[in-house]
Amino acid sequence: MDDLYEGTYPKGARDKTAYFSPKQPEHSFIKPDHRYLLKESRKGAPWQFWMEIIAYRIGDVLGIEVPPTYIGMSSRDGTGPVIGSLIEWFYGDQDVYVDGSKLIGPLIENFDYQTGEQHNLQTNLKIIGAKPNHVKQFQKKLLGYWARILAFDTILGNTDRHQENWGLVFQPKENPGQFDIIFSPAFDNGSALDYGVPERRFEEFPSSDYAQKYLHNGKHHMKWSLEDQKNLNFFEFMKRFVSEYPSTKQMVEELLQFQREDLEKRLNPLLDIEVLEKFRLTPSRLRFTIDMIFRRVNLLKEALGTK
Repeated sequence: MDDLYEGTYPKGARDKTAYFSPKQPEHSFIKPDHRYLLKESRKGAPWQFWMEIIAYRIGDVLGIEVPPTYIGMSSRDGTGPVIGSLIEWFYGDQDVYVDGSKLIGPLIENFDYQTGEQHNLQTNLKIIGAKPNHVKQFQKKLLGYWARILAFDTILGNTDRHQENWGLVFQPKENPGQFDIIFSPAFDNGSALDYGVPERRFEEFPSSDYAQKYLHNGKHHMKWSLEDQKNLNFFEFMKRFVSEYPSTKQMVEELLQFQREDLEKRLNPLLDIEVLEKFRLTPSRLRFTIDMIFRRVNLLKEALGTK
């Protein structure tokens, strides 16, 4: 267990515990002597941790960087196994990570660091993370970063890309005082992929009216601008995004070209993992999750005028 983690980082809505991997891991996909986060599910949805694992695999299909995520189990409390998503820490001990709240907070008067009520795209696009002569290049990369992350969140139905769920990693170079700036991957994807829908409700979704209402109620965490009083739904937001920044349209459209068989090939093996019954990923939930992904993809294509 990583004792430094406890009490140092915000806990959030779900229980989390940090661990270090062995210096010689049994599994080749585990980094040696590296920090990992075991993230549990909400009590009412014991299957929620699968959403982090599914999001990682979707990112792999789409070419979106998501921290590698596996299934993990701990017996730390002595009352039975604790099962959750085991997420690879996305920066090293020598790196400096600065989350979005610290990047946009100084740019917004009376910014509420706790609620992030003023979190908005236009301020996010104004952050400066480079030397003055590199600002334009950085801003271009930042625009592309948000185009891909917001499209990814739209596909997942992720409503939780709040001001602490993105940031910049400053990686030191060999020369003192020099560093590379890396955008954080798309981490913390548990509040997505319709995890809160119980299986008994799945049969309601073939109804176009109910499904359309449900899908159009999904919203990005951030507002469009500081002046906007409401959050746009996923599809209105992305339509406005590519309209305001037309250079990003092709980038977003390319993300939507994946096929159902590509997704099923990466996700179906999860059904074979043996866990306690209440934690199991059922075929009906996986099928529902994939169905909803493609409903959102089609709605996003429609909003963008893409065939």
